[in-house]
Amino acid sequence: MTLITRSQKRRGRGRRRPLPEHLPRERRVIDLPESEKICQVHGQALVRIGEVVSETLEIIPAKVFVREDAVQKYKCPCCEASFHSAQKDPSPIPKSFASPSLLAYIVTAKYVDGRVLQKATEKMRDGPSNSPFRRRVQTTISCVAKEAA
Repeated sequence: MTLITRSQKRRGRGRRRPLPEHLPRERRVIDLPESEKICQVHGQALVRIGEVVSETLEIIPAKVFVREDAVQKYKCPCCEASFHSAQKDPSPIPKSFASPSLLAYIVTAKYVDGRVLQKATEKMRDGPSNSPFRRRVQTTISCVAKEAA
């Protein structure tokens, strides 16, 4: 008797492809109010230590762009343990690049205009290899938006 074994590839976590670089970007800085930029313990001004940037695909009919939200992060120079940052607006679909305007566009195109999902986003594509609008993504966005309605 011969025992045949297969080496299994270990799959890494799925990562979404970055949004296309050719799309224009609009940067929005989300910052703490001035009153919250002071350490409550020591009374000293907080020092900005970085930012977390997330990208959301926005659409205005006949205009597609990527909105970058930069959430500013601060810390007190005296106490290393406290970090502060502003709250970002919640996303309609967690961990998705879809903005409310993109959801509205896709749902309107599918359910009101009666367009097939693939054709609904043809105008936004530069080519099949550069498109963030794969069929699976479109279907997921459509299903989640339908459930939310």
